Amino acid sequence: MLAHRLRELAFLNAGVRIKISTTAAGDSADYCYAGGLVEFVKYLNENAENLHPLPIYFSKKDIENKLELEVAMQYTTAYDEKLFAYVNSVNTREGGTHLEGFRSAITRAIKLHGKA
Repeated sequence: MLAHRLRELAFLNAGVRIKISTTAAGDSADYCYAGGLVEFVKYLNENAENLHPLPIYFSKKDIENKLELEVAMQYTTAYDEKLFAYVNSVNTREGGTHLEGFRSAITRAIKLHGKA
């Protein structure tokens, strides 16, 4: 459980190296992902049939309002949705307005593209 969370934090903070070891079992792990969220999406979809080879990625920083947005996504042939949303590196499993707004924006963008 702890190793899972530390790996997740390494994905969310691109370039940060996190090492964990257990003295009793002699196990250790070293997590560092320069690609951040893009590598996280690739990791999540490594056993899926992807509809496009590279994840879609964009980020935006608003220094004046102290806001930062980072999105990585990839469509697969799977029927189920794997959607992870984070605020300050905390998984917001129950959603929130940020997730509702994202879903609404993606739906709107796809509809507009389909009409063009």
